Amino acid sequence: MVDANHAFDSVAAIRLGRMIEKQDVGWFEEPVQADAGYRAVKAAVSIPIAGGECDFTRFGFRNLFVSHTLDIAKSDICGSDGFSECKKIADMAKAFRRPL
Repeated sequence: MVDANHAFDSVAAIRLGRMIEKQDVGWFEEPVQADAGYRAVKAAVSIPIAGGECDFTRFGFRNLFVSHTLDIAKSDICGSDGFSECKKIADMAKAFRRPL
């Protein structure tokens, strides 16, 4: 797994993603700022894109799921207002057939 922690713009993330594609990477986590290029990165590289740690409610995750910008949802239990909200996010991830 490669966690970029929002370090790149979409051009740089795509460049890095293409360089590491052949390295059997499990996922490319948060390569860009939330919603600021996930779709472009996901379309350009074959590595699954993980993210969502900055989307703290089911409403933010819903937008990511509907726009097909994530392959793997990564919620943050502390930022997401605890177990109840994380359970709702998990249920939504399951409905959209995305691992959490």
